Amino acid sequence: MSERPSVLVTGASRGIGRAIALALAGSGFNLVLWARSSDDLQAVAEECRLLDANVQHASVDIGDAEAVAQAAERTLPDNGTLRGAVLNAGAGVFTALRDLAPDDWRAAIATNLNGSFYVMRECIARMPSHDGALLVAISSDSALFPFPNRSAYSAAKSGVRALMESARLELRADGIRISMIFPGRVDTYFKGSHATASPGTRRDALHADDVARVVSALFTFPDSVEIREVHMASMRSGFGPFTSRQER
Repeated sequence: MSERPSVLVTGASRGIGRAIALALAGSGFNLVLWARSSDDLQAVAEECRLLDANVQHASVDIGDAEAVAQAAERTLPDNGTLRGAVLNAGAGVFTALRDLAPDDWRAAIATNLNGSFYVMRECIARMPSHDGALLVAISSDSALFPFPNRSAYSAAKSGVRALMESARLELRADGIRISMIFPGRVDTYFKGSHATASPGTRRDALHADDVARVVSALFTFPDSVEIREVHMASMRSGFGPFTSRQER
């Protein structure tokens, strides 16, 4: 196996995760890619290999602690080359609180919050205790400005923010850095309240490549620099309480 540093990306089969995987592969990283969709994930892995990345991949539901542990045992490097992880996998249903089904609440918490904990725990155990390791969480503007009809998603993403801040305090002595990205609307497959969402349906939103460029850049900073939070918004689309340039 190549001694190039490795990065784990969850939710890597399409959208933001796919864009991040390709950006990191192009920046000289080996990759471990996880997602539920095995066919799409295989295609992304092949794209990354064309960029000279060594790629391991696994179909895994990160909301399942046992599945995460098994995938980590099979695919995460144990030779000290794991440089970081991008906690990107997410899920949510946008609906009024009175109409929110308990199963949808549990699914949002399982994927966004529980999954972040399960994945981070496995990565920490395999990261070398020296400066340079980086954990990146792809959060959401919903964690900063909770919107109506997004109670489960906002609660889960807010919980991830608290989890990462607590981890920052614990892991700092080991040289592990924590970065969180809070994007507004992104033109991806993420459905939320849109049953037919796919790239091209949110033309004024951020693009997956925009987020990927930021993630890739985070891994280029010196080991002594920690970028704690990045807030991203399209100038053509509203962000939290802010209006877009077009709406002014």
